[in-house]
Amino acid sequence: MAGRYRAGIIACGIIAQSHLRAYRAIPEVEVVAGADISPEVRERWEQQHGIPKMYAGAQEMLERERQGNPPEIRAKLAESHRRFLERLNDEQRKRVEELFGGNGAGGGR
Repeated sequence: MAGRYRAGIIACGIIAQSHLRAYRAIPEVEVVAGADISPEVRERWEQQHGIPKMYAGAQEMLERERQGNPPEIRAKLAESHRRFLERLNDEQRKRVEELFGGNGAGGGR
């Protein structure tokens, strides 16, 4: 894989912190932005997590930050997410399923 890839996180709640750790575990990925409706959450992510740009909405973030990621990086990110889900204990997995509708991939909301 050549180069560095830019990522943004939409909805910066508790689960998003796991996504941030997963992205940061991939040397070729740089998290450049985030989006959340809460001003407090945006400020916290800028200060505590060092996210350089935070937006009030996903659409604005995508319009300003969007750069296409090729299929190989999408596959690597999906694999990282799968490994994260495998490490959850039964109670954690149940909570993820309650929040996200089945597989923890965000498809249920």
